Amino acid sequence: MNHSPDLGAISNCVKALPAGSAPASGRFRTAMQACSRGLALAVGFSIPLSTSLAEILMGLFLAAWVFSGDFSAKWKLIWRNPLARRSGAMFAVLVVGLFYSSGGWREAFNCLLKYREFLYVPMFAVAFDEPRQRIRGVRAFMLGTLLLMSLSYIEYLFGVDWGLASTVGQGPVASAGYVTFKDRIVHNLLVSLLVYLLADEFLRASRWRWLYGAAIVLAVVNIFCLVQGRTGYLVSGVLTVLFLMQRFQFRGAVYAGLVMAAAGGGGYALSPVIQARVDATVVQIQNHFGSEKKRSPDPRLEFYETTLALVARHPLWGTGTGSFEGQYRTEAGRTGAPVTDDPHCEYLLLAVQTGLIGVALFVSLLWSLGRSARRLPPAEAAAARGAAAALAAGCLFNSLILSFTGGLLFGYFTGLAAGGLVDLGRMTGAASPGPIATDLAPGLSVERTRAA
Repeated sequence: MNHSPDLGAISNCVKALPAGSAPASGRFRTAMQACSRGLALAVGFSIPLSTSLAEILMGLFLAAWVFSGDFSAKWKLIWRNPLARRSGAMFAVLVVGLFYSSGGWREAFNCLLKYREFLYVPMFAVAFDEPRQRIRGVRAFMLGTLLLMSLSYIEYLFGVDWGLASTVGQGPVASAGYVTFKDRIVHNLLVSLLVYLLADEFLRASRWRWLYGAAIVLAVVNIFCLVQGRTGYLVSGVLTVLFLMQRFQFRGAVYAGLVMAAAGGGGYALSPVIQARVDATVVQIQNHFGSEKKRSPDPRLEFYETTLALVARHPLWGTGTGSFEGQYRTEAGRTGAPVTDDPHCEYLLLAVQTGLIGVALFVSLLWSLGRSARRLPPAEAAAARGAAAALAAGCLFNSLILSFTGGLLFGYFTGLAAGGLVDLGRMTGAASPGPIATDLAPGLSVERTRAA
């Protein structure tokens, strides 16, 4: 499998700069456009790996995107894209939340910056407006995640430990597994999405299928035996159901039920890792809903209960961007609940800040991401469906968009799908707004006349 991202575009774009050329020249914009495309692929590769590297690459990508110019043409492409519009609207709701936030301005702005990934979607849509570029984008992410998984196996096989500490052997609940660059929650989320993408490649591959199959087996073992994480188990189950229902339609639901029952029962019986996480979940439920309420080592259910009380007081618009921590601290002081700055549920976090209106818009954005697959080629459709399902499930028990890696994963794959809609609109004439004067790079060219 040759899944390496086309990082050569980054160096080639430098060579494209002629000596003494003016920054406003068409050749400069063409070079910057080539840079933005290469950097977009590099970002996809870096998502499963170093956060610092991903931040640097995103900064370079944004700079290249801005310097490539032609904002009028870009705006026309973005405005006609439903995913880009809804993502921009989600960020706008958070901006409005600044003005009625019960938190201070500093807390509100800091929180807004953590949701900047909603603005990345239209930018990635422009960078991924060609089919070949989008395939490379998916495979760049797959290659980075394969490397992440390989490093986990190296830790397991050779006893080395780099990046995050692998705490296997320090207790069944506290044990995180063989993690490297990402914590166990994000690690298993990424590898679960990798399994789904590999399974799609396996079905469509004409050769090297054994290699895809071997990678799938190794990834599944990594999720369920080497790294603990209930989010990973949940996301894996959701993606398994999705994959089988896509393949076998209604029969797929039956097959999925059988697979999940066999995997769950076998995993609980054979894997101490799975058994520990399941037992911890049962204890949590018993402690919270039993006749005698007790506090669990992971008080997530108490977080949910307290957060729901906050949502019930301001259900429509919430209490503003960045208001969660202050509101929760006040409520926890009244009820004696454990204090947290994160309810471990993206939907509840948005509900406190932006109300049900913000939550509805976010859910519609994830739904649109999944539905966009109906209009995309097979490989891109799989990426859109898989990312939408993984994020929707993962956000139930984690504030994924608030976190850097989860938010960038959302922005990257939503932007990639949005790029497919840009390309589709261009082919059907939907993205041709009439006569315009533009000097775009070839990948951004727009038809100059509307289709009759």
